[in-house]
Amino acid sequence: MDLRNTRTTILNQGQATEKREQIRQCFHATYSLDAQRVAVDGNTDRGL
Repeated sequence: MDLRNTRTTILNQGQATEKREQIRQCFHATYSLDAQRVAVDGNTDRGL
């Protein structure tokens, strides 16, 4: 997964199991990046 070119998962198209897998893959690919960011700046607010 190229993290520099990610797209939002479209949830209202396709099969639920396929969407769950896409979300799972994205989570596992980005979790360590987010944890590193929090470790550096200490801010857990993601601006959401």
